[in-house]
Amino acid sequence: CLSGVGTLEYLRKKTTIRLLDSYDVIKHNRPFSVPFVRDPFWYSLIDDYEVVTDNVINLGNTISQPIIKLTKTTSDIVQIKINNIDFTYDFKADDYVEIDCFEMDAKTDGMLRNRNLTIGYEFPKLKQGDNPIELISGTVKIEIKRKDVWLWQRNKFLYMSVKF
Repeated sequence: CLSGVGTLEYLRKKTTIRLLDSYDVIKHNRPFSVPFVRDPFWYSLIDDYEVVTDNVINLGNTISQPIIKLTKTTSDIVQIKINNIDFTYDFKADDYVEIDCFEMDAKTDGMLRNRNLTIGYEFPKLKQGDNPIELISGTVKIEIKRKDVWLWQRNKFLYMSVKF
């Protein structure tokens, strides 16, 4: 039975889909169609953290709201600027933090760390192409994922893989 939320994969990209109803799949060896609603954004199928130093490239065709992972090295407090968005993070007792720019929160091991993050009303976004990164103070390992985003305008799918 197909129902709920799933992942649609196409041309090494993925998006989230939601089935509007539940469907029983019976083997009849013939094509069938299933209506669904999908998110407008597509992400890279292989989306691992990538270490960045002074620049990050969004290979997609629209703005990305990435996940930024900061791993503590020698500094307890670091200040970073990405695309003119300046923020400061205080590690305190943590070894790392993941800053989700879409959800606008900071977490370590699933626990919120927003009080350790000093940022304005806007989180970093990555425009298409090159995006400068500047480490203003401190030392830290910076990794980014969910950096490549596509806004897909074609509605024609020849072959696809749906996972639930």
